Amino acid sequence: MSELVVLTLDAPDDAEQILAAIRSSGEAAITDSAVISRDAAGELHLHEQIATGTSTGAIVGGGLGLLLGIMFPPIGLALAAVGGAAAGAYLGHDLGGYVDGAFVKDVEAALAPGTSALFLLLGSSNLDVVSGALRGHHGKVYQTTLDPDAESSLMQALGQPS
Repeated sequence: MSELVVLTLDAPDDAEQILAAIRSSGEAAITDSAVISRDAAGELHLHEQIATGTSTGAIVGGGLGLLLGIMFPPIGLALAAVGGAAAGAYLGHDLGGYVDGAFVKDVEAALAPGTSALFLLLGSSNLDVVSGALRGHHGKVYQTTLDPDAESSLMQALGQPS
């Protein structure tokens, strides 16, 4: 069974840095992941993290969108206009049904300009690796399905009172 971990972080690049550190360890089984950041101007960005089904869907969907945009420019503009709304729905669907769209919107609303969020679906994982990747970063554990002791360990690693 996968465990959901959602973190909000105090810097726009922290989520991607933490994810890279966890992946490079090779000791944590990440079933899926996604990063959302809000730039200094307040605009949201979804940074898709490649997973088997995710990459195929993104490549096919992106290619189809590009083709439609070239062939029918008004459709291309319409697709760009709904892209932000679709990103939240896509993220909720992409994370294997563990995250609904309303929850993604709650996390997005919690992000101030210049911050980021990390969504992780962890299979069998070494939480010490995850905690180690969090050290030196500041933020909060937004929500998890972990047991209270494991969640407290992540909170401590982020410098958040448990």
